[in-house]
Amino acid sequence: MIDLLLSEEQSFSVAETNLSSFVKRPVRVNGGAVLFCTAGRAVLSIGMQEHTIECDTEAVLLPDTVFLLVEASADFRVIFYASSTEVFDGAMQRLDAECFHYLESRPTLVHSGAAAERVRHLYAVVLGAGSETQNIYRSQIMYLLMRHILLEICDKVRRNYIREQEEGSHRRRELYDRFVKLIAGHFTERRDVAFYAGKLCISMSYLASVTRTLTGETPKETIDKWIVHEIKLMLLFSDLSLQQIADRMHFPDQSYLGRFFKRHTGSSPIAFRNAK
Repeated sequence: MIDLLLSEEQSFSVAETNLSSFVKRPVRVNGGAVLFCTAGRAVLSIGMQEHTIECDTEAVLLPDTVFLLVEASADFRVIFYASSTEVFDGAMQRLDAECFHYLESRPTLVHSGAAAERVRHLYAVVLGAGSETQNIYRSQIMYLLMRHILLEICDKVRRNYIREQEEGSHRRRELYDRFVKLIAGHFTERRDVAFYAGKLCISMSYLASVTRTLTGETPKETIDKWIVHEIKLMLLFSDLSLQQIADRMHFPDQSYLGRFFKRHTGSSPIAFRNAK
């Protein structure tokens, strides 16, 4: 493995390239880097995970990230902007830490429409500024451009993250509502969580995650609440015997019913009925 290490003398490097020097050659980014695909398609391994890079895709290589070029089309091109640790850390200063945690696992952003046009223009400015070797403020300009890029990325990540959270919340609520409807239709004969998870085409662990997030209960606790409530109604407002109630609720016998009810209420069915 080699290090992509920029010194104080070389605080940044920017070029339009096909990344051919990184083909199947792991590189550790000691500072930080961003890249924007201007043509073609490639697969980059970033932090041991492979990501497809196509035209108008932007990627962030955070400090100490290991990356390599796995494969690329003949016309693959990117604008690659790497900066030293000092420059990159300065550009990140006081930016949203949560944004960079997000980028550790999802380092690529795909742009489209007007947004893609703005990013293309920004990287063209970076490429042009990097080539102006006679500009006495070149280093400061490049620093500000790196900060500009990172601010734009943080804005997009923050908005995408919020949208994902909202979409995830909507999906959880929708699943929970379907779960409750299934309970209403089947709780008298089915008490097993696997049955409901199967009907919803999700895993039992995901169903548990949904119910805990929305109600603080496990799926079994939600099912049992419905069963206990129904037993209470029959004890209070019917003359059914315990065995008849057990039969209606598909318990093996009235003793099993009694144990189930007392475990959830602290009272036996007879004591609950007599206390009305």
